[in-house]
Amino acid sequence: PDRVRLQLAAAQACPGAIVGSNVVRLPPDSQHRFTDWANSLTQEMLYLHQFREATLLMPTWFMAVDIFRACGGFHEVPCEDVLFLYAHLRLGGKLDKVPQPLTVYRYHESQASRAVPRRVLMQHRTEAIQSHVLSTWQTFSIWSCGRDG
Repeated sequence: PDRVRLQLAAAQACPGAIVGSNVVRLPPDSQHRFTDWANSLTQEMLYLHQFREATLLMPTWFMAVDIFRACGGFHEVPCEDVLFLYAHLRLGGKLDKVPQPLTVYRYHESQASRAVPRRVLMQHRTEAIQSHVLSTWQTFSIWSCGRDG
């Protein structure tokens, strides 16, 4: 019952942010490592972990309609949450989270995220790292990548 009030207050305190929250998972033991990771993210980690996974779980999102429009709306394609967050961050958008569990996130075998091939997600992550990070550096090196590295 407090979700809208708490997320609205967070959005007003952090203009330009997509505001998420922690979740309660149903069934309780489903994807417990992922849920523990997502619920443990601090404000700083929302940015630091962006190339690992969507750091704000999509069912928890709360945002101004201007943010939604600036990102081009929502496209129902594989990895839509990650792609939307990357578009938002590329535009200088912010991320925020209410650290309480305000959303029940139900796990089921036929959920769309289970159908996304890992290589598709890795391709999106790689493209985001190239466009958001590597394109801003003049040079970079990779160390410790094996005998031929």
